[in-house]
Amino acid sequence: LWTPLVLALGIMAALGSFPAGAGWRVAGFALAALLYLAFWAVAAVAGSVLARTPATAFAGLVGLWLLLAIAVPKVAVAAAAARYPVAPPTVLGQRYQTLLKQAQDQYVLDLAAYKKDHPEPGPRDFAQLRLGYFSGYFAAIDEARAPHLRALDARQRALDEAAAFSPAFDFQLIAATLAGTDGKRHRAFIAAADAYARELRLW
Repeated sequence: LWTPLVLALGIMAALGSFPAGAGWRVAGFALAALLYLAFWAVAAVAGSVLARTPATAFAGLVGLWLLLAIAVPKVAVAAAAARYPVAPPTVLGQRYQTLLKQAQDQYVLDLAAYKKDHPEPGPRDFAQLRLGYFSGYFAAIDEARAPHLRALDARQRALDEAAAFSPAFDFQLIAATLAGTDGKRHRAFIAAADAYARELRLW
C-alpha cells in the first residue's frame, strides 16, 4: 500500500526537487491510506468481537474483503462498460482517418473550383481555403468524438457512485485523483493536446 508513496518520495528526493503541489498530494495520499487501513482494522476488531471463534472471524473478514475489494469493483467496471459502451481506439482512429480523407478530397474540389474562377490565386487565397479545410475537418472530428466523450463521462460518474460501496475502489479513485491520473485529468490533457495540435496546424 505504501510502495507508491515511498517510490514517489524517493524519485523526488533523487531529483532534488518537489513539484508544485506535491506536498499536499503526498499528505492526501497518506491520509487516504490511513483511513483505508483504519476501516479494515475496525472491520477486523468487529469481526473478532461478533464471531464466536477466531476461524469464523477470519473467514468473515476474508469474505468481506473479497466482496468489497474485488467483487464490487469488478462488477462496477463491467456494469459501467456494458451500460456506457465506447468504441475502441482503433475504431476511432479509422473514423478519424476517414474524416481526414473526406476533408482532403473536399479541399481538392474547392481548390479546383476556386482556381477555375480565379486563374491566379494569391497566398492569401490559399490560406483562406486551407483555413476552411481545417475548420471543416475539426468540426467533423468534434462531432464524431462527442458521443465517445459523453459515454466516458457517464461511465466515470457511474464508477464514482459505485466507489461508495467499496473502500478499496474509493481509495483507488482518490489515489488516481491525487496522482493526476484520473479521468478528469486525462480529459484535460487530451483537450490541451488537441488544442495545441489545432493551433499548430492553423499556424
